[in-house]
Order: sequence, then structure tokens, then C-alpha cells
Amino acid sequence: MIDLKTAFQHFYRYHERKNFGLSSREWHRKTLLYFRKVASGIPFEEFATCNETQLINSLSDFNHKNIEKLVDFQNDRQLEPETIRTTIRSLRAFYKWMVRQQNIEVYGEKNEPNEYIKSGLPLNTFTNLRDLLPALGPKKKKSLPSEEIAKLKKLVMSYRKSEDEFIVLRNRAIILSYIYTGMRFNELRGIKREDLKLEEGKILLFRHKTKSYTDMDLNDQFYYPLSRYLRHLEEKGIFTGYLFWAKTPSKPISEKQIRRIKAQFDKSIEGKLNVEKWSFNNLRHSFATHLLDAKVNLTVVSNYMGHSSYKTTLNYLHREPGMGKDTINRLPY
Repeated sequence: MIDLKTAFQHFYRYHERKNFGLSSREWHRKTLLYFRKVASGIPFEEFATCNETQLINSLSDFNHKNIEKLVDFQNDRQLEPETIRTTIRSLRAFYKWMVRQQNIEVYGEKNEPNEYIKSGLPLNTFTNLRDLLPALGPKKKKSLPSEEIAKLKKLVMSYRKSEDEFIVLRNRAIILSYIYTGMRFNELRGIKREDLKLEEGKILLFRHKTKSYTDMDLNDQFYYPLSRYLRHLEEKGIFTGYLFWAKTPSKPISEKQIRRIKAQFDKSIEGKLNVEKWSFNNLRHSFATHLLDAKVNLTVVSNYMGHSSYKTTLNYLHREPGMGKDTINRLPY
């Protein structure tokens, strides 16, 4: 019978094949390890020193009782409600994947759910948890003030970490891409040269969550630095491959390299912004919030964000949006 650790290794590789981001895969890995330590009764002070042999490793241990134990443990440590709920969402995704794999690979698609228990996976692991989970408080504001983003943009345009013109223009274009498209962190890596249509003022973005493409308008403020980067590539004789790369255009820039670019940039602008820190996710939230505040139509913003439903976009709404032209140029920076 397959054990818990092996099942998760398959789950991890499945997400790797589906091009899920490294940060997402690592979050799932750390969450399951955390769950196994709590369910095994390991004190928090010994989390760092305990070894694999001390941890539960049977599918039968992935049960409702141990999930309750995890929630109680996190509540006792006074973790943020959103952290606790995110932990449960991660474990639930793993559980649903295991059920789906058993249904297809072990029993065939038409067997009854109660037959899953034959392979050791308990039923109803995640039922009746709602009363146990802590209530969410008011959400922290994730968007940055427009004045801070305008300042950030100016700092990006003057940023020169390297003497290599390619690196300067590439790094500049990468950060501005997040400011002016609202893309998710990992979506930038999939952009290819043919996805960029400068003459039409558009860029084609593949959305990992919805498995669909968004024909994105290019903001005028973003058009110039992006076209300058492209001209530099063409001068080097590079016309195909990924838009952002490190060693060769045939391989996209890695997540680690993008984070390193941000870390180096943050170090160079330390103390120049009126916010403690910013993230690419902040820029995505800011993109949607400021467009909606500028009264851009809700469905237009939803399309820009790559949301499957406009209801998701409503989470970013501060004031009621309206209709208008040249929507992408309404960003106040």
C-alpha cells in the first residue's frame, strides 16, 4: 500500500508537470510536513530536530481527528486565521487529488466513494470543520497607494545594477511588467517573443489558474521601456524564444532569478519608499484596485486580471466602477 510521503511526492511531481510555481509546490510540501509533525505529537520546540522515523506515514492517519488536532494546535499558537485556513486549503487540495487518483487509477471511474477506504484513505476527512476554523477579521489592505507606485516606477526607470545593457533593460522591463499588467508572479516566465505585438499595443498572457489566454493592452508608460528592451534584443540578433531569460532565449528566467532581481533592487532603493516592503502580489492587487477606483468597467478589469468570474474582481472594488475608453491608461502613475 502506498504511504503518505510517497503519495505526496506524486502530488508534487504532478504540480511540477502542470507548471505550478515553485513557491506553490513548496508551500504544499511544508504544509504536509507540518501536519505530519503535529499529528505525530511532536512539540513545536522539536520541529527542527525531529527525524522522519518519528512521523506518521500512513494514509489512514490523514483523517478528520488529526486535521482537528492541527487546527487546535494552530489556534493554541495564536496564528492568523488566514494562515490556518490556507493550511487547511493546502491539505484539502492534496486529499482531493488522492481521491481523484484512486478513482481513476485504482478502482475505475464508476466505483462508489466508500470503496476509497479499501486503499487506506479515510472518508470525510474534511467534513464539519467550519465550526473549528477561526473567523476571518478584516482583510489587510494589499494594494499600495498610487503615489508610492509612481515613485516605485521612477526608481525602476533610473535603476542600473549592472554595466551590461541587456541586464539593465531586462530587469527594468520585468518589474514594470508586474506594475502595468497585474499578472501573477509565475505568468511572466511563460511570455514568448511571439506573444508580444507592439504594433498593436498588446501582449498575450497565459493564465495558469484558468488555463486561458488574455489579450492584454499595453499601458503607454510601459510601452517605451518594453520596446527599448526589444530593440536591444533585435540588435543582438535575437528574434525568437522567451521574452525574459538569463542564459539562453530557449529557457525562461527562473523564479529564483526574478526574486534575486527584486532583492537587489530593494537594496538599492532602501528608505526611498514610504512603505516597509512591497511584493509582486502587492502590485497585482494595486493594478486592479487603482483601475477600479479610476472607474474602469468591472468586466474589463476582470479580463485584465485573468479572473474566471467578475465576482473575484469585486474583492478589489473600493468605489463603483464605470464605463470609459483607454482604460489601461487610467492608471494614475
